[in-house]
Amino acid sequence: MVEIIEYSSFEKNIGNKVKGTIAKEIWQHLVLSVREYPYMEYFDLDEDHQIVVYSKDKIE
Repeated sequence: MVEIIEYSSFEKNIGNKVKGTIAKEIWQHLVLSVREYPYMEYFDLDEDHQIVVYSKDKIE
């Protein structure tokens, strides 16, 4: 699991691909506001973890 503490940590993960589904239940409460990536979705990974995915366009 990636722990993002600073924006520079966020930048290192731009473009990474993940496999899973948009979450129906939110497990996390802390998120980062990123002007360049205004859309975000909570995302359930196949490994039974959840991350927040930021994107330039809406994820559907």
